Amino acid sequence: YKMKRLMPMLLVCSLIAACGGAMQGMIRGSGERVTMTYVQAMQHDDLNVTLPDGELFRGKIVRESKGNMRGTLFGDRGHTMACRLHYASSSGFTGDGGVGLCETSDGRQIDVQW
Repeated sequence: YKMKRLMPMLLVCSLIAACGGAMQGMIRGSGERVTMTYVQAMQHDDLNVTLPDGELFRGKIVRESKGNMRGTLFGDRGHTMACRLHYASSSGFTGDGGVGLCETSDGRQIDVQW
């Protein structure tokens, strides 16, 4: 029954070529929460990350190998953020969850899970 309900959603996502959601982030050391959202496209994810100080990072995460994604995001205050994410689904379906680590060019490390 659950699979019958999931299949139409997957079909809609593939037809419109974009589905989105949220990820949980926390800055190591301070424990501050980080707001993260994604939109999944066919070949990559668009990722938006807002740090507690308000700096907004945007960029693309692309498949590196099965289940492993990597990307660089650009901040609106001149910093960059490198992210390495491991998706639970080897096919790279973001909605299945995962874990990862992002690090800003000024040394802040963000643990990620979704």
